[in-house]
Amino acid sequence: MTSTARQNPLIRFAKRLALTALIATAVIVPARAYVLTPYRVMGDSVAPELHSGTLAFVYRLTSDFHTGDIVAYRHGENTYLGRCESITSDALQLSRKDETATVPRSAIIGRVILSTR
Repeated sequence: MTSTARQNPLIRFAKRLALTALIATAVIVPARAYVLTPYRVMGDSVAPELHSGTLAFVYRLTSDFHTGDIVAYRHGENTYLGRCESITSDALQLSRKDETATVPRSAIIGRVILSTR
């Protein structure tokens, strides 16, 4: 066998690792940006379900919300979490601590589907 036919096992491993990393990046980056986005909870606005410091994963592709769901929404430059109190075709009534707000559907990012402590 020639030296080109027998590659060093370390080189083969490095090539496989690079290909695996490239494929994983091609799948994970779009999924994180457009499907499932993590947010760190700052404050106890939706306690007791999510406490400050919790990592909440928001499913961005949903448009079906129910009373009691915790959703993420944009207000200005900030992202907030709120609990659905009532739902209409063009807005959601959300509660945070002791206050309520009507948030248009265009400001809703998605529904929290998973959280970690």
